[in-house]
Amino acid sequence: MKRVALFLGFILVLFSNDAFLNCYPGSKGLQFKPLKVERLLVLGSDRSNGDFFKPRSSFVDKEGRIFILDSGNGRVQCFANDGQFLFSFGRIGQGPGELSKDASKIKMLEDGRIYLIDN
Repeated sequence: MKRVALFLGFILVLFSNDAFLNCYPGSKGLQFKPLKVERLLVLGSDRSNGDFFKPRSSFVDKEGRIFILDSGNGRVQCFANDGQFLFSFGRIGQGPGELSKDASKIKMLEDGRIYLIDN
């Protein structure tokens, strides 16, 4: 039986096979309540496009596309709002259009240009 615990602020979520429990402090000690969990979206795959290594930042544009800064691979990946891979840009390096593995933030400006912080 595989068990995983996540701490989200003051809420502890326990995963055990298909059972999800919300654990929180109550008047009688820790209280447990079952949670209903539903998978909404899966991003990433075992293919070169969609594979992530140290994703650090993301944003969703006005069209609903999801942009993820994949720092470890030195690129930005773009997905449709249903999770389908659309395109990527960038590569590891120090020249124009290239990113270091320390790139840390991505966002879209009001005019639609993408702003990226690369140390």
